[in-house]
Parts: sequence; structure tokens; C-alpha cells
Amino acid sequence: MLKNDIFLEALTMVLICLITLIVGNLLNHGTKNSAREQQHVRWKSEKNQFSVVLTDSEFNTLLDETNYID
Repeated sequence: MLKNDIFLEALTMVLICLITLIVGNLLNHGTKNSAREQQHVRWKSEKNQFSVVLTDSEFNTLLDETNYID
């Protein structure tokens, strides 16, 4: 009888820990997505801010200046 009580107590503690972890992950899931989306929006705006479009002649000039060899 004592072994069954100890087993049930251990099982109860494990279940409580698992439920706590699951609830914690579900609560943090929403905040992680919004932070990730904000970072993505920030990255896209920085990317657009610093993007440079070169014409063919400008690109060829850069290749010549860097001594690019085929």
C-alpha cells in the first residue's frame, strides 16, 4: 500500500510539472511570434533602406576595379 502511495505521489508531481511546462510554453508562444514578426519587419525595412541597384556598366566597372579574373 505504501509503494502505491509513493508511486501515485510521484506520478502526480510529474503530471503537475508537465502541465506547468505546457501552459508556460503556450503563454510564451504568442509573445515570441510577435517579437519575431517585429524583427522581420525591422530587417525588411533596413534591407530596403540599404539596397543598391547597379546598372550593367556600374557592375562591370566594379568588377574591373576589383581585378576580377574569370
